[in-house]
Amino acid sequence: MGLYKRGKIWWIAITIDGKQKCFSTKTSDRKIAEQIYAKVLLKLDNQESNPRQQIVTY
Repeated sequence: MGLYKRGKIWWIAITIDGKQKCFSTKTSDRKIAEQIYAKVLLKLDNQESNPRQQIVTY
């Protein structure tokens, strides 16, 4: 899992059920991208404890 820059935009790469998912944060600001990444990780953690919720990717 991680946060990386592609061009000017920050992207998130995560692994869910053994499959890698990549999606854009739609921002060039690293601090905002880190906040989005933290929210995604929090949602993933909550999803593991409650599998009915689905994660929303941007």
